[in-house]
Amino acid sequence: MVDTHTVKYSASISTPNQTDRCQKTRELEQALVTLVQFEGLLGADEKFSLLDRMAHYKIPGVSMALIESGEIAWAKTWGVKNAEQQTDLSPDTLFQAASISKKVAAFAALQLVEAGDLRLDKPINQYLKCWQLPENDLTRQQPVTLAQLLSHTAGTTVHGFRGYAQSEVQPSAIQILEGNESAVSDPVMVDTLPGTQFRYSGGGTTVVQMAMEDVTGKPFSQILHEQVLQPSGMTRSTFENPLPETFQQDVACGHLAGGQLVPDKWHNYPMQAAASLWCTPSDLVKFSLAVLRSCLGEEDALLSKTLCDQYLSEHKNVWGLGPRLFIQNGKTIGFHHGGANEGYRCNSVTFLDGRGAVVMTNSDQGDALLGEIMATLATLYDWPECQPKEQKWRPLSADDQAQLTGVFTLMHEDEAYEAHVSYQDQELDIRCPIITLTNPFYYIEQNGDNWVAMNSSGAKVQFSINDQGESVVMIFGNTFIRQESVKK
Repeated sequence: MVDTHTVKYSASISTPNQTDRCQKTRELEQALVTLVQFEGLLGADEKFSLLDRMAHYKIPGVSMALIESGEIAWAKTWGVKNAEQQTDLSPDTLFQAASISKKVAAFAALQLVEAGDLRLDKPINQYLKCWQLPENDLTRQQPVTLAQLLSHTAGTTVHGFRGYAQSEVQPSAIQILEGNESAVSDPVMVDTLPGTQFRYSGGGTTVVQMAMEDVTGKPFSQILHEQVLQPSGMTRSTFENPLPETFQQDVACGHLAGGQLVPDKWHNYPMQAAASLWCTPSDLVKFSLAVLRSCLGEEDALLSKTLCDQYLSEHKNVWGLGPRLFIQNGKTIGFHHGGANEGYRCNSVTFLDGRGAVVMTNSDQGDALLGEIMATLATLYDWPECQPKEQKWRPLSADDQAQLTGVFTLMHEDEAYEAHVSYQDQELDIRCPIITLTNPFYYIEQNGDNWVAMNSSGAKVQFSINDQGESVVMIFGNTFIRQESVKK
């Protein structure tokens, strides 16, 4: 394992108007701010060097592309592809876009709606040939539709996927949907009445993938190449899984939270629509610009304005038919999506006025730095969202400390996973081997038997007391229970 605190960082830049933008680029590199600044804490408004923050979080590489005036203003990289080999990044180096894949796949699904191959309001099982979403009392009451799957309101299970090391058995998408022995995730099914609530579901996106393949008779990666990647000019992008050798010559390898390489360098994602896109930040910007052209109803747009408006209209939880939305005064002003695959973290932000950015990292620790970069960009370029914010907080009482700290356990398929929560000097330290978290957290609010804590990246965890009187902590949709809880 390489100590990335001593890693050699380098920078390469590709920009058409370098002179005009050098000052803001230097400010970004030298004056990062945290997304959340906790009121009254010493150093809450401190500014940091980008390279120092990369070393602090043990992040080998960062790649970024900025959007100004509806075009790519510049693309730049810092760091290395591989912490062991110290190979410099370039703006052409591929990263895993992870869940950002979902908004690109959703755009292609809407193109199939426009072509008449799919309908947003028809039961999805009408289009599925090779596999069917299991029917139950809930789906008979309200059949699952494409619109619900794209907006994460279908009631489908399986939040996300960890992927498969290249040396592991590679299940098919159908085997993953079925949750058979070669898959490492649960079967995808409906356990909440469709259309009634938002719940993020990579499983639901995989159902969309199967429907797209069934109605076209084409592999998913071919559909996306023909309909989105190629016409958008995304020449350094592919949904193919595993990654073709022709793309492997310039790839950023994934890294774990401690700085070591992901085993086999990266994971594969047979659930292609949910997580398999490989690309560069510049190519993701090209996709964002294709969405903007569709939004404006331009003649060469890839999607009609009518359907693009639906793509960018809120359904539930500030979510459209694919992307999450920025909404002000009841109107959509932008769209965004994050991504988290094993060894990669990334974010894409686009405003409808032609501004935004894509930032990609090759580390499980990337979320904290992504928040700082986006907050700093928002300040430098006067974005209407992503600005740093001041957050009130308060110390935990002795009774609350006793209720919220200890060892919490998640049981999954007969395996026990632990989260350790401690409290010292008014800071909550939350450690969980299966979920990467940036400590410390601060207690920010309480409503009855529910407590919420937040870190400087804006990530929240929620503590509560369940019906059995047990202390529970919810971490990114995963419920951990303290077995020896204080009864209330």
